[in-house]
Amino acid sequence: MPNNVKVVDDFSYIFKNKIKRSVVTAFSITLYKAIFSHLKFIKSVSDLKLIIKYVSSYLTYYDFFSNLEEIDSAAIIYTYWFNEAPLAFSEIKKQKEKNFKVISRAHRYDIYEGLESTLPFWVYRQKTIEQTDCIYSISLKRIGFILDSVVAFAKTVPYRKIVWTHFGDGDELLTLKKKAQAITPENMVVNFKGNVENSQIYEHYATESTDLFINLSSSEGIPVSIMEAQSFGIPVIATNVGGSCEIVVTQTGILLSENPIIEDVVNALSSILIEKSINNMKVKEYWKDNFDADRNYSEFSKAISKLI
Repeated sequence: MPNNVKVVDDFSYIFKNKIKRSVVTAFSITLYKAIFSHLKFIKSVSDLKLIIKYVSSYLTYYDFFSNLEEIDSAAIIYTYWFNEAPLAFSEIKKQKEKNFKVISRAHRYDIYEGLESTLPFWVYRQKTIEQTDCIYSISLKRIGFILDSVVAFAKTVPYRKIVWTHFGDGDELLTLKKKAQAITPENMVVNFKGNVENSQIYEHYATESTDLFINLSSSEGIPVSIMEAQSFGIPVIATNVGGSCEIVVTQTGILLSENPIIEDVVNALSSILIEKSINNMKVKEYWKDNFDADRNYSEFSKAISKLI
C-alpha cells in the first residue's frame, strides 16, 4: 500500500453490528420518511424489507463518515457500487457544506429495476442520480437460445466436431441439460461447467482451443465476460444491447440485432468458424487498446484527478 494511502477499517466492524443498526433504524425518522416516499412501490413484505435494509445501510454510512475527521480534507469520494453509499455521501456534502465531489460506478445491477436479475425498485434512485457528481456506468442471458443456435449450426456442418462449453448456472440449468441431451446431434459435444472461479475460466482459455465466445443476452452493461475472452484473442458474437456495441466491433466479432433469429446466429457462427472472418491478433489488439484494465485504471485515475 502506498505511503499516502490510509485504510480505515473501523467502518466494517460498525457495519457488521446488525443489532445496533436495527435499533438505530427503527427509531429513525428517516425510515418512516422513506416508507412514505415509496408507498406506491410497496407490494409485499419483501419490498418493505428492501426499504428497511437500504435505510439501515444509508444511516450507517452517514453517521460514520459525517463524523470522520479525514472527510474534511477529502477532494473526491468514490464508491464502487451505486447504492446507499453515494446518497449518504451526497447528503453529507450538502448538509455539512463539504467541498468534495461524489463519484460512483454504476453496474448493470444498479441501473435496471424490475428485471428477473435485479431488484423490483431502487430506493431514492432519482435523488441519488441527481445528487451524485459523476456516475460511471459499467439475466436475460438466453442460454437456451444459444443452445438452439449452436445445434442448428452443428447440423449444417456434420463433418466438423462442434464443442460448446457453458460456464455458469441458474434455475434453468437442469432443464437446459435435459434439453441438450435430447437435441444435440452426433457431431456436437456440450460441456456444462457450472459456476467456477474466474481463474478457471482463464485457464480454460489458455489451455483449450477456443474459437469463439457467444453472448446473446437481452440486457447488458459492457460485459466483462467479453473483455476476458477478447484478452485471449477470442472473437465474439453478441447482441446489440447495452454497451456491447462498444466492445464488439468489426475487428473483434459480429454484433447481432437485439432480438436475432436462429438463422442470424448460424450465419454469424459460419462467418467466424468456417470463413475465418475475424483475425485473433486483431481481437487482442483492440482489447489492449480499449479494455486492458491496467491501462484503463490509469486513464480513469487521470479523469478523476481532473475533477479536483
